[in-house]
Amino acid sequence: MRKDGTKLQIDRQFRRWPLLDTIRPHDLGIALISGGLFSLALKDRHLSGDDLAYAFGTGCFIGAYSVTDGLGVRLAGDGIAYTAWMCLLWSAMVFLIYLIPRDWRSLKRSPLELLAAGGGGVVSILAYGIVIQAMSLQPMGPVSALRETSVVFAALLGRVFLHERLTTRRIAACAAIAIGAACLAANPPL
Repeated sequence: MRKDGTKLQIDRQFRRWPLLDTIRPHDLGIALISGGLFSLALKDRHLSGDDLAYAFGTGCFIGAYSVTDGLGVRLAGDGIAYTAWMCLLWSAMVFLIYLIPRDWRSLKRSPLELLAAGGGGVVSILAYGIVIQAMSLQPMGPVSALRETSVVFAALLGRVFLHERLTTRRIAACAAIAIGAACLAANPPL
């Protein structure tokens, strides 16, 4: 019930301004998320050529893995099976790539390190599985945009655990991402 009320409220706000009447709320959500992510990527309010090249390359990889995952899960027909196979293939490849330049002794870790790594791995697989399931049920664009909102949590974790400064620009970028996510959640594309 609340979701419908939120949707109605956002629709009312969009009808108040004639220009916004032509913009669909989910398009605005994607634009807000993209703008917020771009703002978080800025260093000291400027971009160098290298920064743009890295951002463009990262965007290409994000687009490629988002489309690959979206099409892959739809072709597979089962989000859980797709997630399991992807994780199995990744783990086999990472294991081999890690061991080629090293020896077996480099894998020895303390029980606490193993527990932390295992916990992180389980959380990562669950998060990936949730996104894959969402991509099997919803359009890829909004799901991909929501997938990238994880940088908000990274900023908050950086503040709490690494004592990084949250500048006004970072807070505004995180707010834009959160508002964009709300627009997507309240007004999914048809």
